[in-house]
Amino acid sequence: EGPVDVCQFCALHDEKLGEGENMDLHFYHDCPMLGSCVECGQIIEIASVNEHLLQECEHMEGYEECPRCMEAIKKTDIEEHRAKDNCVVAKPANMYNRCPLCHMDIPPGDEGWKQHLLEGRGCPANSRPVVAKQ
Repeated sequence: EGPVDVCQFCALHDEKLGEGENMDLHFYHDCPMLGSCVECGQIIEIASVNEHLLQECEHMEGYEECPRCMEAIKKTDIEEHRAKDNCVVAKPANMYNRCPLCHMDIPPGDEGWKQHLLEGRGCPANSRPVVAKQ
């Protein structure tokens, strides 16, 4: 574990995060590296949305992995999804990550996620704004 006033996900340093439930509140509402599962509401890392929906979520039986883009798609929507032009063939994981929010290919590894979700304005489809590190 690191310092109690630094978010382990986005590295935000704020003395208030070490007080009471502030870190949990940051996780639940503000951290741009985290989000709520669209199905179960669990707070998960954005980088693991597809894995969560396919392997962990209580609603995982309603999802399947698209063989072309490798994203978790509702089984009821899979045929329509495959017919769309925006279902882009996934590139090798050692070369790219694909953001489940904006569906853009981003640099690989943890650094790619941090760059996409934390730098500048962050992911254009992320509802949690990037907060300047203090």
